Amino acid sequence: RNVNIGADASRIERLDTGLLDRSDSRINVSFGTRNQDNLFFNLNSNKENIPVDFAIFRPSDGSDPVIIPEGSYSWDSISMGLRSGEQRKVSMFLGIGSGDYYDGESKNVNTNVEWRPSRQLRISGGYSYRDVDLPGGSFQVRQTDMSVQYVFSSTLSWVNLIQYDNFSEVIGFNSRLHWIPEAGREGFIVFNHNVADPDRNGSFHSTNADLSVKFSYTFRF
Repeated sequence: RNVNIGADASRIERLDTGLLDRSDSRINVSFGTRNQDNLFFNLNSNKENIPVDFAIFRPSDGSDPVIIPEGSYSWDSISMGLRSGEQRKVSMFLGIGSGDYYDGESKNVNTNVEWRPSRQLRISGGYSYRDVDLPGGSFQVRQTDMSVQYVFSSTLSWVNLIQYDNFSEVIGFNSRLHWIPEAGREGFIVFNHNVADPDRNGSFHSTNADLSVKFSYTFRF
């Protein structure tokens, strides 16, 4: 049904020296069907100047971090993906990417599945995986999440999100009740709770929890 071809680029310079901090450019091509399914391809090119050594990955178990040394880097990568139409009760997304990364290599996979059994209820789950191999060390980052959203009416909705990643070894839970009685007025009740396993022994402990209530009112003159 349609073919889109586009390109975008950005360049950021340091204020103190006027030299390049980082830049990126991308060429993207996507194909869409009449069923709202989409297939896309991206070609990415990046440059970055690192003024001092920095740790790109710090293991939560306290072992040595993975360091990217000071210097100038440029790398290219390619990614592609498929997204099915959201008009279906079950829709999905799958994306993969591979290429250079600083002075090493990186591969990644991203997936998401969404189920809408009714107009009020929406359930989705996602998983992402990234494998980075650098001269200073290798690491894998995994993240998984699940979201449940229920719309009671045009003025009241409830969204719940739980997320975990092996980078921080934290499981985070967020629950938000959103009420909009009329235009210009809205209220929130938000609950957050995090549990962590920093020593990676399979035992998670509560690190923080909070409950907040917010209401906003817009005055018109």
